[in-house]
Amino acid sequence: MASSLTFYSTSLRLDIVSLENVVTDVSDLEKNMEVVKKECEMRSKDRTPSQSLNILRDFLNNSEEKLKRLRADTKVAQEAFNECVEYFGESPRMTDANTFFSLLVRFTRSFKVSRKNIPHVHRLR
Repeated sequence: MASSLTFYSTSLRLDIVSLENVVTDVSDLEKNMEVVKKECEMRSKDRTPSQSLNILRDFLNNSEEKLKRLRADTKVAQEAFNECVEYFGESPRMTDANTFFSLLVRFTRSFKVSRKNIPHVHRLR
């Protein structure tokens, strides 16, 4: 478990990533995608071919699958966070990701320092 904590704290910097912001950003992207879909539908009803309609369709074709994957990845991240928080005895509803991961990073750093200091403590005895 300590190696996992070390990996996360040093490689991914989870203490500076805000899961709440990611969820909000994905929600905003979904809302904006709906606006683009409605705009595309309105322009399609005009039945006059236009370059902007083609651009909107291309954008939708290129972006919808990416947004689906992003939505799925966000859901997986939320579920993993909830499991992690519950594993450490906290409530996912009462704990935000920044605070939780900041604590884990500080713990991991302190743990590393303590492990380095063990030989020095034994020599002093």
